[in-house]
Formats: sequence, C-alpha cells, structure tokens
Amino acid sequence: MSRFALPLILLLAACGQQLPPPASAEDIEQAVSRAEQQLATAESAAAKRTNLGG
Repeated sequence: MSRFALPLILLLAACGQQLPPPASAEDIEQAVSRAEQQLATAESAAAKRTNLGG
C-alpha cells in the first residue's frame, strides 16, 4: 500500500493543476447572460434573413 501512496499523490497533484477553478454563481450567471444575448442576436439575424428571402 505504501509504495503506491507517493505515485498516487503525485498523480492527483498533477491532475489538480490542470483543472480549472470552480465557477462561482456570478460567473455562471454571466455566462448564461452572454449565451442569451448571443441567442437573441442569432434569432434576430435569422428573422432578418427570412424576411429578406420573402
């Protein structure tokens, strides 16, 4: 058991450095807001194309 402890700790440490920090609620709300704005822009552009196509 003990001979696996150090490699396991090193592996977990290496993986931990690659993970992004957890997102806060504010970060998530901002991402949702940006996505909603992008969706509205895309819907508006699609509606304009549909109207122009007649």
